[in-house]
Amino acid sequence: MLEKLDLDEKSSAAEEEEEIPDSDSVPQLEIEKAFQQKFYVQCEEAVSLQKNYVLHLDKSGNSLVVGLSNSQIQVFDLTSNSLSKIHVHDFKSDDGICGVRFLHKDPQIFVTGQTSGSIAIHDRREGKVIASLEDITSGSRKPFTAFDVNANDRVICAGTEQILHDVFLLFFDVRQRKLLGGYWESHEDDITSIDFHPRDPNILATGSTDGLINVFDIAKPTEEDAMDYSLNTEKTVQKINWHSQEKGGDLLTCIMDSHDFHIYETKESTLVNDFSREKITERIFRTSPEHCSTIGCHSDSSGGIFLMAGIDFHPRDPNILATGSTDGLINVFDIAKPTEEDAMDYSLNTEKTVQKINWHSQEKGGDLLTCIMDSHDFHIYETKESTLVNDFSREKITERIFRTSPEHCSTIGCHSDSSGGIFLMAGSNFQNGKCLRMLQYRDQDLHPYADFLENDQIIRSYVYDQAEDFFITGGENGIISLWGHQETKAEEKSHGVKRRKIHQTVKPY
Repeated sequence: MLEKLDLDEKSSAAEEEEEIPDSDSVPQLEIEKAFQQKFYVQCEEAVSLQKNYVLHLDKSGNSLVVGLSNSQIQVFDLTSNSLSKIHVHDFKSDDGICGVRFLHKDPQIFVTGQTSGSIAIHDRREGKVIASLEDITSGSRKPFTAFDVNANDRVICAGTEQILHDVFLLFFDVRQRKLLGGYWESHEDDITSIDFHPRDPNILATGSTDGLINVFDIAKPTEEDAMDYSLNTEKTVQKINWHSQEKGGDLLTCIMDSHDFHIYETKESTLVNDFSREKITERIFRTSPEHCSTIGCHSDSSGGIFLMAGIDFHPRDPNILATGSTDGLINVFDIAKPTEEDAMDYSLNTEKTVQKINWHSQEKGGDLLTCIMDSHDFHIYETKESTLVNDFSREKITERIFRTSPEHCSTIGCHSDSSGGIFLMAGSNFQNGKCLRMLQYRDQDLHPYADFLENDQIIRSYVYDQAEDFFITGGENGIISLWGHQETKAEEKSHGVKRRKIHQTVKPY
């Protein structure tokens, strides 16, 4: 038995040697000094013991909804140190999940998007779907890629794949449960990210594989009028986020499919900064950009931007919607306006596929939009002037998380804290995602913020609880992990967690 274990270890070591090498770029003491915030797994729950990924997460109050790669939805009750599964819903195998979202004002109602072209509204208390929304005006449903709910819970916007040279942004009335209309002239390729403004329900940002980030005022009557501005990232947009700044105005951040990170000032629609995957790898003190992944971005309560290495309604204005697409556009709409042309406030052209967009409200007024591209770049836009504030390439993000291989660096997601600060989650996909770190955007640059210790899966999605200051992550091992500041022992954190080996991949996202 001992001989077999030795052989397995040698085989595993040989596999590691075949991989593109990635490691920390500075000594451990320097990393501990730079990343002063430490997060530890408080508890874990295996959502699946099969080869199913956790793709989507959303949280409201003490409820967590999870979307899996096998078209299953799971609902949990949670505290800062426990998870308890209360409901499971299975969709048809061809109904892939393209997102999950709680309503802002009713924590008992959540919405899921299906890639087959349907939006399902769920009642958590009854444990069932209470309504379905779809567009069958052309005789068949359009395949959805992303969606978001606006700030007053009245409108859902869903984005589609390219269909016979057209890409659609479809709007549904939540209360009357009917199709309101759509836009189809602003993007040229698949929608990847939609983000409504966090306060203004009429402002919408969209991202696409065409590289454009478009910002709309959907209150205007036509799509042409609704387009406020367009930002061209020149890469596939993966994720976009809004961030409001203390001194007024908004930023848009964007993560590309190349794991680069861009920041745009929306008032002037200008690029403020960009961080390559190599630069982010450097900032998290790693050596291999090939293994660095930008996971997500958020703001804190003071407006700081944090990067942890879609579709999104504005969190407070129910009429403002941001959408992203594979055509590279992020469009922002005011959906209170009567036509698509009028509703388009502005369009941002990222020039890359947009994967995720987010709104970030700033303490002194104004908003930012952040965007993650499929290239893993990250952009930040100021929405008032629709300008790119900053953009960070995959190389730059790799540098910022102190890694060495941009090819392994992944931008995972972006979020804000209660004061509007922007945070980006990024990590390395080398060694099953062991390196997971968070960067804060301040003073026009990305700075080390937090280290997530002993991570053991490649992360696909995360949510942040501002009130309790904890994170929930899900990934390719089918595990939900709850992260807090209290250091825990292994036997205290695992509940029904079965480990399995995941084959290394250079670009899993």
